[in-house]
Amino acid sequence: MPRIAVTQPHPFDVEVGARIALRRRALGLSQTELGQGVGITFQQVQKYERGANRVSASRLFEMSKVLGVSCGWLMGEHGAPSGSDLSGIDASAQKLLAAWERLARRDQDAVLGLAQALSAPKQDA
Repeated sequence: MPRIAVTQPHPFDVEVGARIALRRRALGLSQTELGQGVGITFQQVQKYERGANRVSASRLFEMSKVLGVSCGWLMGEHGAPSGSDLSGIDASAQKLLAAWERLARRDQDAVLGLAQALSAPKQDA
């Protein structure tokens, strides 16, 4: 049986990449910083985040340690990131995290841009 070339990333690879990017941004890490944490280049992080390259199980494990989430969360397990990073977070913040996960990536980028603009140091004119 002839093999058919796949030109589009698999939707699951795209989802895993989006969750890596989401968590990386939430932690304020650059692609370079994440790459250094797991021993890869920022270009490889870009490819993972776009879903262009699949993340191996061992690389996913290393990324989960750097990002402070479970491998399951990076693969789409429901709920907010697990671990001590959520201890002490009130119910409103947990609802916000759940709503965040439902936003399209474009909308997440827009919200992050707005938050960064609002939190930037004010320049005196």
